Amino acid sequence: MAVKDERPEGAPEGLVLRGAWYHYIRTFKGNTIKKALKTKNYNQAVRMVMELNERIEDKKVSPALAVNKDNYSFAHTAEKYTESRTIRPKTIERYNEIAANINKGFEYITGKPETPLQEISRQLVQDYIKYRQTTKINPNGHENTPQQEGIAPKTIQDEFDHIKRVLRFAERREWLIKMPDLLDVFKTKRKKGVMSEVARPLEAEEVTAILKEARLHDSQNIGKYVYPNYIESLIRLYIFSGLRKNEGRFLEWSDIDFKNHIIKVRPKKITCNRAIKFTTETWDKIKDYICLEKDKQAISNNPTALKMVGYALQFKIEEKLLSIRGQDFDLKKQCINFSETFSWNPKGSSGEIPIHNQLYGTLTELFKIKTSNFVFPSLDGGYYNFKLEYTFNKLTLAAGISDHIRIHDMRHTLGYLLRRQGIGLEVIKEILRHASIEQTLVYAKYNKEEGQTAISKLPDF
Repeated sequence: MAVKDERPEGAPEGLVLRGAWYHYIRTFKGNTIKKALKTKNYNQAVRMVMELNERIEDKKVSPALAVNKDNYSFAHTAEKYTESRTIRPKTIERYNEIAANINKGFEYITGKPETPLQEISRQLVQDYIKYRQTTKINPNGHENTPQQEGIAPKTIQDEFDHIKRVLRFAERREWLIKMPDLLDVFKTKRKKGVMSEVARPLEAEEVTAILKEARLHDSQNIGKYVYPNYIESLIRLYIFSGLRKNEGRFLEWSDIDFKNHIIKVRPKKITCNRAIKFTTETWDKIKDYICLEKDKQAISNNPTALKMVGYALQFKIEEKLLSIRGQDFDLKKQCINFSETFSWNPKGSSGEIPIHNQLYGTLTELFKIKTSNFVFPSLDGGYYNFKLEYTFNKLTLAAGISDHIRIHDMRHTLGYLLRRQGIGLEVIKEILRHASIEQTLVYAKYNKEEGQTAISKLPDF
């Protein structure tokens, strides 16, 4: 027996109930459109049908009229896009927050409260990304945390993706005559089982320009880092060794064999001793939340206490705060002596990396003034825990590089430059500690000039 279609009372046009499942059936301009909505939830079905109706009805207006009649803005379109989606309330809240940031950036660049869709171009999006990379923000929106320059690359990626989603939404409804040719500078997603193709190795002259900007940055930030040439030296480490970010972060002096000019990458147990200093003003803010009794937990497992102390001391991990004991506070020296021990394994395979002569000289000088077991420590003696990406993005922009360069791209740069010098793939594979030549080929790609040079070396017959 066939199941009869029923239209629920008050339902939008096209929504019918077939058994327990909702369907869309509507005749518009002589055409019958049928679609299984694959849901039993009435509210979800209503949202899906309203989007389908909107999509169909908008097509009765020509593309030119659709743009000229309403002159839709990005803010209006972003709002409509979010309303059309069948998503969780938290996701809706996140989309609205992202759209608000984009609208604020577009207004700053164009000077218009609401930017029309047809004015969004490749150049405007590039300018927006640069604006987000350099604007000062409070991390996580907390007013009592120190400001930093630029937001996380992942956040910029999310905002860039949202711009594309909203514009495609407008294009499908013909509110926009043509989708702008956007620059995919933040396309970092991978397909399952396929290596990312977004690597951007640096040319030799670009490395020189970045190091020049790093020297200038170090000279303007004396006292911010342990070494006077901290950032320049750190970039040299990544460029010349091909270490992954955390391999450089957790690099210890015991990993460097100065006698044989070798850096060892290996699994190890790391001991991190920090002496976190605080001011009298900070102590006045947090003293009511601190217990100084020996062998007792210094900070109670109370959300208010953890929040106040965490912000004041710039601690981001609650587990670390809860592990601090009363005796760890040294009020005379105004510091917290904090220690943690953990096991660490490199992301890739272990191995030994030959040290470049210039890097050897840099490391030798740093060893003379070392203050920690880490090669690149923070001021408190532990491994560096600041966002290197923020500083590196600033340096690449100052060096005239508009593309988004990741820390990991310095590893790609080593493979790329070695290949350009005619070094064999087998050697590059061992330096980068890859499991296979196929992986090395992603880092050291073939180019036409290399092939032309090789062919020219054949003898005449």
